[in-house]
Amino acid sequence: MARKDSKQMEPFEDFVKEAVRKWQVEKGTILKRGGLAGLSNREYGDQAEVFVKGLVEALTPNYSASITPGSQSPADIMAICQRRGFWHLMLIQVKSSMQVNNIYRLTPDDKKVFRVFARFLKKEIVAAGLLGNSKVKDFVVSFGYAGVVRSGDQKRPTHELAFAEYYDRYKSRNRDFEVEGVMELIRRAHLLGMKKRK
Repeated sequence: MARKDSKQMEPFEDFVKEAVRKWQVEKGTILKRGGLAGLSNREYGDQAEVFVKGLVEALTPNYSASITPGSQSPADIMAICQRRGFWHLMLIQVKSSMQVNNIYRLTPDDKKVFRVFARFLKKEIVAAGLLGNSKVKDFVVSFGYAGVVRSGDQKRPTHELAFAEYYDRYKSRNRDFEVEGVMELIRRAHLLGMKKRK
């Protein structure tokens, strides 16, 4: 799989860091109230995030993915990709446990906070000029969840994707993305290669 050039990643990683910093300043109280400040076991959480980041980067077409600093936002992973006539910014909250039934599932209140963050990022994309000189200006910001089962010891853990969910999206303009088939591409990306459960 072709990797993103490090120079291509730099503007996006800078955007992620600055967006999270501004979110903390402007929306910190919402974050704490919503309970999305990060996992209780930071080291295990970091390992799960690295695992999910790898799944994102394995998608076709290729996404540039970045883990947010210290889980200081509702999204543990942000990833961007230019798709068919639009940019896709995908946000993922990652939770993990050694037992499938113990993986934390986001509550309605958690999802409300996540929604606020996605809407916040929609504005930041424009304000930060993230798309630069690209001729493609339409974009979709979507947010979802990944639940990971871990096994093995701390030094050599193994991970498996147990849940992959799409929640919702914000789009830049009034294009009918549903009619164009764009939203099916977005939903499929959030599955992270996992087949839909029956």
